[in-house]
Amino acid sequence: MKKLFIFIVSLCLSISSFAQSDDTLWFLRQFTVVNDKNDIREEYINIEIYQTLADCAGLASECSDKSRNWYFGNTVFFLTTTGDLIYDGKVIKKKAYFVGTYTYGSYYSIKTVKVYIDNFEDALIFIEAVQQAHRNSY
Repeated sequence: MKKLFIFIVSLCLSISSFAQSDDTLWFLRQFTVVNDKNDIREEYINIEIYQTLADCAGLASECSDKSRNWYFGNTVFFLTTTGDLIYDGKVIKKKAYFVGTYTYGSYYSIKTVKVYIDNFEDALIFIEAVQQAHRNSY
């Protein structure tokens, strides 16, 4: 939980100036998560980080050609809470948990990508935090 909170705060700091909890709530509202823990899917991921967002999160490309290890597939948002550092160019091959989607603006359009977290308990905490942020927005 502590690592997840530190991630959310550090990402908010990198997005804009931190103004109490409003930025954290804004950030969490960019996520759409599964309804309950039964909808969380465990999947084997093979991704390469291309944009680091914090030391424990980044945007990554899925492997599009496994025989050549080409990473030009779909974009995903990856969050690690197991202590692994995230950096540009890092290849990650492991089991992770699909918890929902993340929407962000790029130079040309709005993008929505899959979200993976590498720890089940932290996935549950993340889902609750996002659901709480959405409840507080109304």
